[in-house]
Amino acid sequence: MAGAAQAARARNTTNSEKTSTDNKVFAAQDSQTIHEPPGKDKVLSATVRVPLSYFPLAYKRLHPAAAAPDDATLTALMPV
Repeated sequence: MAGAAQAARARNTTNSEKTSTDNKVFAAQDSQTIHEPPGKDKVLSATVRVPLSYFPLAYKRLHPAAAAPDDATLTALMPV
């Protein structure tokens, strides 16, 4: 009878395994962080460097019939 009980237990044992896989497709996403300072900057002044050779040429464009300008005339043409 021992052999019959063992055979009955072997027949009654069941192994089952269930697996499932879920696949999801997501649309591409871009993430962007922008850091802005509070308020806006206000331009108060600017500095521009101009070569000295510009001023005689500018004088000649303003006064085409005039002779070459002297230093006093060019100084009056230059901004402070």
